[in-house]
Amino acid sequence: ILLYVEDILPSRFRRLFEAKDKIDKMEIFRNELSKEGKGLLNFDFRIVRNFFPYISQTVSYNKHFLELVNKIFSLKPIDYHFLLRFIMRRVRERFVNDDPTRLDVLRGLMLLYYLKELGILNRGGEVSMEEELREEDSMGIERFFREHKDFFDSDVKKAVFLQGALCQKLLNIQRRDKGATPFRNRLQGLKMDERLIKRLLPEIQNKLEEYGKNYYRQLETIISEYMVNAGSDWKMSMDEISFYFILGMNLTGLFKTKKEEQEEEDEQDNQ
Repeated sequence: ILLYVEDILPSRFRRLFEAKDKIDKMEIFRNELSKEGKGLLNFDFRIVRNFFPYISQTVSYNKHFLELVNKIFSLKPIDYHFLLRFIMRRVRERFVNDDPTRLDVLRGLMLLYYLKELGILNRGGEVSMEEELREEDSMGIERFFREHKDFFDSDVKKAVFLQGALCQKLLNIQRRDKGATPFRNRLQGLKMDERLIKRLLPEIQNKLEEYGKNYYRQLETIISEYMVNAGSDWKMSMDEISFYFILGMNLTGLFKTKKEEQEEEDEQDNQ
């Protein structure tokens, strides 16, 4: 027996499964893998194991995995930054090997959402002032932030997330035009801090202008506004900044300009 958890009442199990059902039904996760024929992205403890694997007798995160399972069943607080460190360890490994990161990023977000729903995610962070909604939100950005306000509770998180989305749009253009993504080298293996994020924004904009494909001025304006509101001396760790950035990269498809939508329609018509 590797783990023994005592005094778990039926009401506790009901709470655990109700939280799971709520997270599984969220639009951001629902039917994520169905188009690939691999089933749905649902929460279970394999998601926890994904970030705390048993690799070998000499290299193992089994102790951390068992401690997390115990805390979840016992509804004890789990440190947000501790989790992010292991989530980003996994994501960085895949990123530097040029492997897909989308599924791991969504699994990490799902785990954080599940713990938040249970009320045991112990986290800090400054909450931004309530802002007026923009009259025109054609890309659905404000609606997305309203739906996920628990995880986008500051202007800096919104800025980093959207900059990740903008960066992925640049990489998509490079891949289509050049068959390669040289700008990935500017991301320093997803070891990102405030200085790097602020340096990357004008570099991304300049590259889009060079290619004559900067269709994202509305998005760039919104990022700049959030960046100004965020100020300096961000109270975010490197792991947290990197997580929000790669999350934006993997969810960039949620925010499409009219130009992108038209190009997709043209491609479908030509097939």
